[in-house]
Amino acid sequence: MGTSRAAGIYKIADGADANTVLDLGTTDETEVKETCRFNAWSGVDEAAPFDGDSVFASSTTVSGTTHPSPSIVTTADGAVVVTTASFKDSSVSAITAPTGWTDRGSSTSTGGGRSSTAHASKAAATGGSYGGESWTTDAIPSSRAMFTFALKPQVATQTARPVNDVTATNTTDENLGTVDLYTTIDESILNTADYVRAIEGGVYEALLATMTAPPSESGFQVKYVVGLGDGAASATVDTYLMQGATQIAHWTDEITADNTTVSHTLTGVEFDAITTWSDLRIRWVATDLSG
Repeated sequence: MGTSRAAGIYKIADGADANTVLDLGTTDETEVKETCRFNAWSGVDEAAPFDGDSVFASSTTVSGTTHPSPSIVTTADGAVVVTTASFKDSSVSAITAPTGWTDRGSSTSTGGGRSSTAHASKAAATGGSYGGESWTTDAIPSSRAMFTFALKPQVATQTARPVNDVTATNTTDENLGTVDLYTTIDESILNTADYVRAIEGGVYEALLATMTAPPSESGFQVKYVVGLGDGAASATVDTYLMQGATQIAHWTDEITADNTTVSHTLTGVEFDAITTWSDLRIRWVATDLSG
């Protein structure tokens, strides 16, 4: 952008940021004309705020008053796509956001060779390609720089189903098979026709799909169905949530009816004990089967 520069800066805001002042300067402390716009969004994934990489485009040989924004491909549903435009020219005094985008404001400095900056956003209900629409200026600038990026939404609910067998001792599937038992209990819609079965003392442990780390103490619930078979009238099952070889939580279920749905919610202490989301496991131990 000739002798101009454009940069994007972000921060996960907290209570200490209210009413604070941010000083922006050049590395060589030279006096420059500058403009800056700040916008804030809530509901953004704090651990990974961006959906993919930002896209940058610039030109020092601008020939018109329309300026196509860079395009970006998002993967997350419910993202917010943001596009920014910065111009250098004393004749530019008005910037219009692309059609279909929400204008988030603009700023213009004063004097010759002044700079102008504007922001706009668009809700992206589903993943896909966004951008390419044009900003408009009331005069032809000497140079321009534009960013497009997507803000990833904080995931309210995630579901991690079994993706592999870890341990299978004295356990089979409903047809007495012993391979890939997790495929009998990984369905999104419950099907009690296939299942993992165990004799007393049987142990089955399944690896769960990797989840995105949610905010602290946002809640973690384990749901499964325990059945009774082979004439059993009751069963006692010990269940463990494991992170690798580390026990995160343990509880015991006393079952007296076939196909009983069990739901267990971790405590805040148990939830905060999770330090990685790529090696979580559920272990079931059939400690007692009574006829």
